[in-house]
Amino acid sequence: MDGSRAEVVWRVARDPQLLRIQSSYVAFAFAEQAAWLAILVYAYERGGVGEAGVVAVVQLVPAIVLAPFAAYAGDRFRPERVLALGYVALSLSMIATAAAMWADRPLTVYAAGAVVATCVTFTRPVMGAILPIVSNTPNDLVAANVVTGLAEYVGMFVGPLAAALLLLEGTPALVFAVCAGVVGAGALLSSRLRLVRDHLPEPLEIDAGGVIAEMFGGLRALREYGTLRILVVIVGLGALTCGVNDVLMVTFSEARLGYGGGAAGLLGAGFGVGAVFGAVAAAGLIGRSRLLPYLVASALLTAISYFALVGIDALVPAVVTFVAFGMGEGLLRISTGVGIQRGAPDRVLARIFGVSEGLQMALMASGSLLVSVLVSQLGLDAALAILGACTGIGLLLGTARFGQLGGDLPPPPEHIVTRVLADPVLAHLRGPAVARLADRIEIVTAQPGDVVITEGESGDRYYLVVAGRLAVTIGGEVVGEILAGGSFGEIALLRDVPRTATVTCVSAVELYAISRDDFLTAVTGHPRSLATATQIADDLAPR
Repeated sequence: MDGSRAEVVWRVARDPQLLRIQSSYVAFAFAEQAAWLAILVYAYERGGVGEAGVVAVVQLVPAIVLAPFAAYAGDRFRPERVLALGYVALSLSMIATAAAMWADRPLTVYAAGAVVATCVTFTRPVMGAILPIVSNTPNDLVAANVVTGLAEYVGMFVGPLAAALLLLEGTPALVFAVCAGVVGAGALLSSRLRLVRDHLPEPLEIDAGGVIAEMFGGLRALREYGTLRILVVIVGLGALTCGVNDVLMVTFSEARLGYGGGAAGLLGAGFGVGAVFGAVAAAGLIGRSRLLPYLVASALLTAISYFALVGIDALVPAVVTFVAFGMGEGLLRISTGVGIQRGAPDRVLARIFGVSEGLQMALMASGSLLVSVLVSQLGLDAALAILGACTGIGLLLGTARFGQLGGDLPPPPEHIVTRVLADPVLAHLRGPAVARLADRIEIVTAQPGDVVITEGESGDRYYLVVAGRLAVTIGGEVVGEILAGGSFGEIALLRDVPRTATVTCVSAVELYAISRDDFLTAVTGHPRSLATATQIADDLAPR
């Protein structure tokens, strides 16, 4: 990560609200990874790889079904409250799981564990929707995703490592009890968040049928946007490998290394370390748009790591290989998350992440079951070779399709983004909205004497003045001038009336022109921008 990108990441990481969000998210990631490993160790000790694989599937089934609908809460209600309540529910369900383990009631353990997995689905979709709220520019959005990734992957490293240490002297029940306390602390941190939610209207009272229809908003958006759809599929393929690796850690540790649950924890910690490296590498997206190199690198790291495990029977090389797995995961998760946030409509962003979360849960379950079947039927080395070939090909094909659909477009130049955010009307827009608007700006140059807008004509553009000087006349009388840094044209667009003045170039000028539809979509979707624009229009309107 070069100095300029590190500076952006550091500035974003120090934001007080984001710091609170990330601190609670570290607790979440720690508990999720440690508890997941603990329940798989619990199942493996009871019934071997077969029971571990089946339990992994059973744990995830409720989450698969509920994730797209649970995410609706993040779009309709205040996301920070949904986040805090999700953490509270997760902590309570972990306490219930620990109690069932201590009581030696395996069916109750698996049922409570399924509730734990379901509670997890409230977190990532809401986090995906929160980051654009706290990000002012496209670069800030990438940095926020990098910081979130680092927070999650630190938790992914510390969680399995802590689980390994606890399992050496204790039981899976102890792991769940510790995790419940950690998540409870995260709930306290997130409960004090107060986000300014400019990009969505306040929740409306709608009937039950309307609620059900709105829950499917993410699926409808994915049907409309092909690039988002393929990104969700790529994330799902990454989740398939995560499901494989969850069971593989335990299986490989027992069958090849002979160290039991403690070694599985070390492999999980290696995965977390690699994911941190991947998140740091993903910071290269700051100031760039090319998602494809990151997606290709993720696919190659994943495929090569499976082949590398063939024949390994020592702990250190195995941990190094899982570090490579983690790097692929970090690159994939952050690059696809940024891609979805850049292209998704704000109003359904949490629900799109909810669909993605549900698909990930389904493919994680499939991956857990798949590796169990392959290992039991073909042996460990053959299973690894098949997994390497299939995941590598699948991820590369998905990445190629994303490029064919035109999803890897360049980001707007930073100077255009800066100029957009300097305008009082547009200053309240957030990262994705700014990027979409800046992408569609048309650069207009004009010479002295050229008329930009004429009094009485219909309005079709809003103009930002980058350089030069313009005169404003009404009825042939000069009433003012507009200099660099100013803007004009909002009255006709907001009020749907003819132009109220003529604007003529006094010197050579450079303008950024925003179309009527783009301007109205951006401004009317953000209450503070609309209020500012309306006040300016009122002040400038002829009396």
